[in-house]
Amino acid sequence: MFQGLFVALVTPFTPEDRVHREKLRSLVDFHVQQGTRGLVLCGTTGESACMDVEERKEVLDTAIQEASGRLQILAGAGARSTRRTIENVKAARQTGADGVLVVTPYYNRPNQDGLHDHFMAVAESCEIPVMLYNVPSRTGVDLLPETAARLSEAPNIVAIKEAKPDIDRLTELVSCCGDRLDVLTGHDPNLLPALSVGCPARPFSRAVP
Repeated sequence: MFQGLFVALVTPFTPEDRVHREKLRSLVDFHVQQGTRGLVLCGTTGESACMDVEERKEVLDTAIQEASGRLQILAGAGARSTRRTIENVKAARQTGADGVLVVTPYYNRPNQDGLHDHFMAVAESCEIPVMLYNVPSRTGVDLLPETAARLSEAPNIVAIKEAKPDIDRLTELVSCCGDRLDVLTGHDPNLLPALSVGCPARPFSRAVP
């Protein structure tokens, strides 16, 4: 479903602190011309934690219109609360995003059962593909492999972006749920080791019913 290179895009702003729509269109067009297969918008790189609902919508609307089907759009939708995350997911779906990247709830530090219930509620609220995103150095909470394995039973949870700089973690994820989730590394130095332990080079390869 989603194959090739997906780039986490910055969110350009004007000196007046407004979304720079012209620059955003230029960035999208640049990646189209370079053969990029997809863009991740409103993610950590896009400073999503500092963006309000209207800014997110403006970014997604602008990028999707400029892309015009020439590349795919993955929308960052994670937030501190389940309710806000679901709102972001539904907004991403309405704008036409092809999938959502959902980070663990930051600052609140839920336990593993809480993380499971959070992600299941998110998955059940939508039909588009969901990629789990674990980056404990930023969020203060670690999504453990056994919890990811439980979540892999949801038909539209199709991948996990694991940003913990630990090759043993990637190996464990591949072992316990690599047949059901695409396991991707979000820690750049781990790219080659990740491929060596069975992480796919292409995200979202599993079809969603």
